Amino acid sequence: MTTTTLRERFGIEEKNSSMASRIIRDAIENGLFRCHDEAVGSKARKYLTWWAW
Repeated sequence: MTTTTLRERFGIEEKNSSMASRIIRDAIENGLFRCHDEAVGSKARKYLTWWAW
C-alpha cells in the first residue's frame, strides 16, 4: 500500500493528501502498519498492514 492507494481507497482528494499521511503515521505508531523498505524516500515508500507481515 502507498499513500496514493490509501487516498483512493478512502476517497481522499489529492489536495488533502496530508490526511492519508496522517492515517498511515497513526497506524504505524499503533503497530498496524510497517514500512516495507526504510531505505527508500518518503514519496516511494510502501507499507504493509499487520496481517501481511
